[in-house]
Amino acid sequence: MKKTALMFLLLLACATLAPANEVAFFETYEQALQAAGEKSQNMLITFYTDW
Repeated sequence: MKKTALMFLLLLACATLAPANEVAFFETYEQALQAAGEKSQNMLITFYTDW
């Protein structure tokens, strides 16, 4: 029981210390592509329609 509680507290401490990344939204594909390239990050492009 003590090991489980210790592991839970350790996991909780790690989760709270992790840096939070900010989500950036861009108006154009070119702006998003440039920003992703500067930071060497991937892009997530989502599409939505209600046809």
